[in-house]
Amino acid sequence: MTSPAPFLFVVGCGRSGTTLLRAMLDSHPLMAVPPESYFVAQMATRKQAYETSRGFAVERFVADLEDNPWYRKWGVAGSQLRSALEPRPNSLADALRCVFRAYAECYGKPRYADKTPSYVRSLRLLAGLFPESKFVHVIRDGRDVALSFRRVPFGPDTLDEAALFWRSRTLTGRRAGAALGAQRYREVHYEALVRAPENELQELAGFADLPYDPAMLDFNEHADRLIATGVPGAHERLASPPAPSARTWRDKLGQREIRRFELLAGDALAGFGYDVSTGAPTLGRSTFRAAARGRRYGLAARRRLQRRMSFAHRTGEDR
Repeated sequence: MTSPAPFLFVVGCGRSGTTLLRAMLDSHPLMAVPPESYFVAQMATRKQAYETSRGFAVERFVADLEDNPWYRKWGVAGSQLRSALEPRPNSLADALRCVFRAYAECYGKPRYADKTPSYVRSLRLLAGLFPESKFVHVIRDGRDVALSFRRVPFGPDTLDEAALFWRSRTLTGRRAGAALGAQRYREVHYEALVRAPENELQELAGFADLPYDPAMLDFNEHADRLIATGVPGAHERLASPPAPSARTWRDKLGQREIRRFELLAGDALAGFGYDVSTGAPTLGRSTFRAAARGRRYGLAARRRLQRRMSFAHRTGEDR
């Protein structure tokens, strides 16, 4: 019996280049990557609502999908969705595969993938739901991620929050990926992807059991469609070929901002191979545990963070 093709998931901290990789994969003549889903993990957490003693609850599944604003961005007609779900699926995983397959068929492609950055927190859940799944974790220097968040109307509001947010997401993904192993988890650095895209994509294609195709480098030729489904102003660079940024955090962050970020997330920067310019120590685990609960991590954690930053400033660690 032939093994199913890998169900590829592209994950990572927001503003790390996951949309760029989506565009590259979607440009492959065999692969279609829809707009971010979010509903996959949501449904997986309540699988019992669909997998009932009387069989799979197709009507509930379809109603929940059609009510989901993220799914509506996919542009799959209701009749096509219902046709894709015939015969009745036996499980939630089968039903979701049908949904992705229906999207891919809209573009005449046999393979599909998912690009939803926040699924970096759901690797174990998705790996259990889809045994054929593989995960690509896109990682970018957190200081550049923090700068990128400043240009969009979502995500962390401050540099401190961005540091904690980036650290939490990237380390969560790496820990879960280590448990899955190298056959199912791979890390791709954004900087390498824009510096040597062909090399990175060739290796990634092998990981995804997908023949490499140079069309993946021509994603900018149909960037308008991808940009239209995202947040306005967030992904205009897709219209140009990949290239390293002319100006990075080294040019745009002040020394005090760099020290603040590295005080909060320097260990993660070093762990992912990025230079830590200040040698600043990092904060204790309690702050990170609080941060992991979300970007708005509570008044108590904010006050604790302020006290630690104030101490660092007084002792010369934040200058």
